[in-house]
Amino acid sequence: MCLVSLITPCYNRGIYIHEAIASIPYEKLTYEIEHIIVNDGSTDPFTLEKLNQLEENGYKVIHQENLGLAAARNNAIKVAKGKYILPLDSDNKLHENYLTKAVEILENDDSIDVVYGDCLFFGEKNSYMKNRKFDIIKMLDCNYIDACAIYRKKLWVNVNGYDGKMPVMGCEDWEFWVASFFKGGSLLYLNDLCFFYRVTQESMTFNITRFGFDENREYVLKKYSNEFYNFYRKYFKKIEYFKQNRHKSAINYFLGRVIL
Repeated sequence: MCLVSLITPCYNRGIYIHEAIASIPYEKLTYEIEHIIVNDGSTDPFTLEKLNQLEENGYKVIHQENLGLAAARNNAIKVAKGKYILPLDSDNKLHENYLTKAVEILENDDSIDVVYGDCLFFGEKNSYMKNRKFDIIKMLDCNYIDACAIYRKKLWVNVNGYDGKMPVMGCEDWEFWVASFFKGGSLLYLNDLCFFYRVTQESMTFNITRFGFDENREYVLKKYSNEFYNFYRKYFKKIEYFKQNRHKSAINYFLGRVIL
């Protein structure tokens, strides 16, 4: 049985895809995985030749017209056989221990739906990005969880996949994590280096303008306005209760009780 499906959309980035593939630590894994590559309407001759070579060598390659990142991921995940999904962009690389650690966490705790961690930028920018524990309030300001996070396929089904209607492409995972939280998903921060993010002049995330970012943020807020309202209503109700019942709140806190 296939345990993990790696999903790699590729649009004219064939020059790097061999590094992404080489970063998958097959020799360390004790379970079956599959790697699905999506040719999202590439026009670059080198990329097309590279993808054809991979297909001839037994890799599963889905060819489609240029439909964008959300559709590329969704179309691959629809046919994925894995219990867990791990998106790996064609120009990024996995850390050798990421799969082993993340899968072990998911296999041992059914209450966890997503595992994400730190990344190292390389290429035209070199720096370590230290991540943080999941906080839906902080997620309102910006998305700090990259698409390269491993999650249960049933979560993808539950949130109806990635939203292809985001105003500016490149933040589909932002909406996905917010949807996951409001659908009851549990996101766990793995305090460790998990993957390497290549920074080039063409990097999608680094080319989103402030206006485009604000458009995406407004879209997410509007789409989940009711969910955010209900969350804040409970959140501020709890804060007000703590203010009015400080001693009782402290006792409940130490006893591990949660009051909403």
